[in-house]
Amino acid sequence: MIQAAMGWFDLQLWEFRINRHRYGLPMDADWGTEPRREAAKISLRDVLSQAKPS
Repeated sequence: MIQAAMGWFDLQLWEFRINRHRYGLPMDADWGTEPRREAAKISLRDVLSQAKPS
């Protein structure tokens, strides 16, 4: 959903950080070693329901 809204074509590395959690592409040795959650396996609804208002 985010890629469509932004006009992205999944050609670049990307990552989102929400409440100290990292969401993005599957782990890859070429792009850091910090653990992150695979965005394709998590619904946007679940992420937004956990977000704290700023």
